[in-house]
Amino acid sequence: MGKLIWLAGYPKSGTPWLRAFLHNFLIDPDEPYDINELSRLCTFDSSGFRYEKLAARPVSQLSKEEVAQLRPQVHQMMTEVAPDDVFAKTHNALVIDRGTPMISMDLTAGGIYVVRNPLDVLISLAA
Repeated sequence: MGKLIWLAGYPKSGTPWLRAFLHNFLIDPDEPYDINELSRLCTFDSSGFRYEKLAARPVSQLSKEEVAQLRPQVHQMMTEVAPDDVFAKTHNALVIDRGTPMISMDLTAGGIYVVRNPLDVLISLAA
C-alpha cells in the first residue's frame, strides 16, 4: 500500500478548509494553524519544482507529454516528504493522460473527495 492520501475536489470546493481541519485535528497545536502555512501538512501534485528538478529545466519549457512521463516520479518524490502518510492536494481525476495515470495507484493509500454544492461555489467566485 502507498503513502499518498489524495485530497481531491473542484476548485473552490473547500480543500483549504479540509487541510486546516486535518492539521488542527491530527497535530493538535496550541493555537489554530495559519491557513497560509498549510503546506507543512500537505503537498501538491501541481507544484512545478519537482518537475523542474527531474527535467533540469523550467516547467514552462516542458511539453504535456514530458509532464505526463515525469508524473510517476513526481508522485514518488511526494511520498518522501514525510516518514508516514502524506496528504496530497489534487484537482486531477483518476484517468490516464498521454499513457500515464494522473494518480499513481501503487503509491496511494486512499483519498478524500470534497463535494460542495455548486451554488456555494458560485458565491465563492463572486466579487
